[in-house]
Amino acid sequence: MLEAGGWLRDQAAGLAAWRLQPPLRVVALVEQPGSSALASRLQAGWAALGLSCGAVAAAPPLWDEAPAADVWLWRADAQVLARWWPREGGAPLVPLLAQPTSLVEAYRALKTLRLASLSPLVLALAQAPGEEPALQAALTALGRTCHQHLGWRPTVWTLGYYEGPLPQREAQADASMAAQVLETAWLLEARALGPERRPSAAC
Repeated sequence: MLEAGGWLRDQAAGLAAWRLQPPLRVVALVEQPGSSALASRLQAGWAALGLSCGAVAAAPPLWDEAPAADVWLWRADAQVLARWWPREGGAPLVPLLAQPTSLVEAYRALKTLRLASLSPLVLALAQAPGEEPALQAALTALGRTCHQHLGWRPTVWTLGYYEGPLPQREAQADASMAAQVLETAWLLEARALGPERRPSAAC
């Protein structure tokens, strides 16, 4: 997946030479425990790929006020995402930690998004040394519950634990995951607004 960083930079450079702008990518992350930690890891990964990231909290009608960036990370409640996220293309991300409360919140978010005919993904994060077994148990329980009550099992991606300054191998892992997460993005075509370019937020 690390090759994706070079590919993205090459594509952006080629479009810039033609005075064009690539579609802006909007990545949706359900706002709940774990979203802040995951957002930090994703932003670090995109930075390693040479991509800027802007934070978005408002609903799409207000996106003209959002900062210019290569990627927008939209953190919102599952109900908001269920209302605005397009039914085709991309997938909202649902955080999961090893704690039991996170398991409950993740299932609620997945249920809300599935009832809205979306296909959310679970992004699991180990936050402390030795948490991986508990996180795996939470993932197993979540998959079983979704299968029993929703007739569906979510796709799961996992980020491991690291401590202190980001070592090279963790930086590479974050960049790889961040590139993979871009595949879940909602692509918005840009439109000209004066000297700047802003995306069209129409669903």
